[in-house]
This record gives sequence, structure tokens and C-alpha cells, in this order.
Amino acid sequence: QGDEFAFPVDDPLQASNLLVAVLTCPEPPGFLRLEYFNSSWCSAFPDLLTVAIRPNAVRLVKHNLSLARQPTNGFLKIARGLTDKVDYHAYDVAYDQWLPPLGRAVKLLEVGLGCTMQYGPGGSMEVWSRYFAEAEIHVIESNADCASAWSEALASARILVHVGDQSDAQFLQAVRERVGLLDLIVDDGSHLDRPTMDTLRALWPSLRPGGAYVIEDIVCGRSVNQGCMNGDPLRSPFSSGSLVNFLFRTIEGGLPDLHHVECQYRICMLLKDELQ
Repeated sequence: QGDEFAFPVDDPLQASNLLVAVLTCPEPPGFLRLEYFNSSWCSAFPDLLTVAIRPNAVRLVKHNLSLARQPTNGFLKIARGLTDKVDYHAYDVAYDQWLPPLGRAVKLLEVGLGCTMQYGPGGSMEVWSRYFAEAEIHVIESNADCASAWSEALASARILVHVGDQSDAQFLQAVRERVGLLDLIVDDGSHLDRPTMDTLRALWPSLRPGGAYVIEDIVCGRSVNQGCMNGDPLRSPFSSGSLVNFLFRTIEGGLPDLHHVECQYRICMLLKDELQ
């Protein structure tokens, strides 16, 4: 009943089905459904917008007018024409809920400058600098030539580029030591399960209490060549090596000081507990 409700859940498979549902059910007709996923969950929870999970409890939020896209204000107004976060995806709905509690004077880090995008690199950096007027912005990029050329043309001293691979643990440790505590981390990098999980483990200690860690472009069962992240082998999201399985293990104590995991279509946010 209503637009939002919560209930206890004892069976991890139930919660994982809900998470896969919110990540995949809005797919347009014509995309493949993997046989391991029970599509009845999509019909059982129509208009599902958000799944938030804590140990033994799930909160569901339905689409409603107050949570619709806001083209004249908020994240969509700032980001339109600059990034696929809103021009292809609809991450503005999630960001309009997740970002305001962080304030405006934040220190943030995004993995991925966008060097492979058709519209060119740096679109997200422009969005962040507009949205967070007083932000200190860091970005990790593995393409050294692209990062160097973009940095040379950059006019803002608020944005710092760190060149390296998110799969390199020593590099991530060096970035942690340079940037200190962060309010927001956004992984829009490789979109592969293993580097995404390793990056989360490596950077989580750099997230301040109450900070948000966002993973974009989580794609489950979109084609025969994709698992739960772009480019991964086809496999169940419940298998031991998948990102969805990893997220559930973090909820059960796999990450220290995790408050909850909250997901919308193709995007998840891990909120760090305020109390340490």
C-alpha cells in the first residue's frame, strides 16, 4: 500500500531477487532475460523505483510524481547535454535523492574521465563542478594521453586528475594517501565486476562517516555477452564472483560501518554509517 513500505526478510534470495529486479526490470522490450532470474518478480513489484537493504530488512519505493524526473531543476537541469548519466540513463532521479544530504562543499572522487565517450572526456567533471559549487574534485583515469590532454586544457584548479588503473591496488592506495577523506565516490570506470569490487574495497576506508559510494552502470542480463556488469561472462548474479553477491556480503558485514545499500535502475549507492 502507498508509495513506500518496509518489511523484514529472512531469506537472502528474496532480497537478492528484489535487487536484481530493480536493476533490470525497466529494460525495454527486446533485451534478453537470463534464465536464472525469475521474471515474476518484475510483475509482482510493478513501478518499483528503489530497493534499500539493511541486514534482515528491505525498503521498497514505488515510482510516484514526487520522484519523477525534474527537467527544470536539480541534477537533470545541470547535467543535460553534458553526460550520459542523464542523456542516456536517468541517474538524476537517484542523485536528486542521494546528493543533497552531502551538502555543497564536498570532496569527491570519480573513477573514469569518459575518454571513450562519443561526446569526449570530462563531462561529468563539469557537472560536478556546477552541482557542487565549492567542491574539491578528483578523477581517476587510466588513459594517460587523454587525461594529459584534458588536464592541459582545464581551467579549474578544483579538479585534479590521477592517472592509473583502478585494478592496481598500489595505485589506489597512493590515491587514498593523496586525497584523504572523501564525501562522495562514484565508480563510472571499467564496469567489470572484479575491478569494481576491488575498487570498492580499496577506497571504502577513504569515505568519511555519512559519505556515499555510488556504482553506476550495473547491467544484469542485458545480452548474452553480459553478466551483472558490462563485458563480464554470462553468469548468475547470485554466483560467488558477481557484484550482486558481493553487495549482499557487504550488507552482512563485508564492509565496516556500512549503513545500507540502496539501488535504482542500473545504479547503487552504499551509505557509510554516521557513527564510528
